[in-house]
Amino acid sequence: MELFEKIEKYLSEDLLTGWSPANVPNLTGKVALVTGANSGMGYATALKLAENGAEVGSHGKALKLHQLQCDMKSLQNVVQLAEEFKKQSQKLDILVNMAGVFYPGPLDKTKEGIEQTLGINFFAPALLCLLLLDRLKATHGSRIVNMGSAAEAAGKLQWDNLKGELYKDSGLTPYGTSKLYLTTWSKELSVRLPDVDVFTVHPGLVATPLHSKSDWKYPLNAIVKVFAPYLGQGWKRGAISTIYAATEPSLTGRRWGYFCPNLFMTYHNVERTPFNHRIIYNEHTGWRLFEETGRILAAAIGKDKMPAMPQSPFKPDY
Repeated sequence: MELFEKIEKYLSEDLLTGWSPANVPNLTGKVALVTGANSGMGYATALKLAENGAEVGSHGKALKLHQLQCDMKSLQNVVQLAEEFKKQSQKLDILVNMAGVFYPGPLDKTKEGIEQTLGINFFAPALLCLLLLDRLKATHGSRIVNMGSAAEAAGKLQWDNLKGELYKDSGLTPYGTSKLYLTTWSKELSVRLPDVDVFTVHPGLVATPLHSKSDWKYPLNAIVKVFAPYLGQGWKRGAISTIYAATEPSLTGRRWGYFCPNLFMTYHNVERTPFNHRIIYNEHTGWRLFEETGRILAAAIGKDKMPAMPQSPFKPDY
């Protein structure tokens, strides 16, 4: 073992009290679907689930498992992905939504007219969750893991701009907002699904292939690109929060949780409160965002393809 690996193992497993992927239980008989599994943290997550016995369907190109191809920039493609998965399996124990973009650059929109960052990072995983709810609800102890980010602190909730039509570029604000929306939506989904656990994870600072596809012109992105390889985690370690949320037996029945490393955003995976918790944990906001998202998705893919929306026990007073 190289010196760096020995130091990392000492810091992560010996010096710091934390959770290790070595604790992942036997997953034989489990069925999982991981998006974004062609590289980086998605690949590491899918690989670990498969190594521990799960049957893994991967939206990606590099993993030699059950591959399901999908361009998440089109919501119609997400519909096709769900249909293809359903042909292969009658159950779904673990759904991990890791496909995403990070500061992709100049303003661009999906085929449905949604700003690309919001479309790929928020609307696509939300739609996939809804389309696969029948499989998840039919599987005892199932769980959903969605990808958050500390950048949700920079997100802005704009009811008149949910599709990002007013943005001038696809930079920090759309990225942070996509993570704010997904975390808020995920929390609301957990309220509406008593039998499915829903978790959001923030991986921390990670040197991931995702950065190589982003635009250097944004100062923060340039800083992340330069320093992440030296100060951040490798992509295997960056997947720990996700693997924990996807597999830890003690989380079964929790319904909701937000997990991330809390030491320099690199070590010691813990449960914590999101930065924008006043928005994320607000009942009115969660209810409205969920309902508005459903309407946008139905308009994008067609009401005939839209599954029934899970109902909320919360009744707004307006």
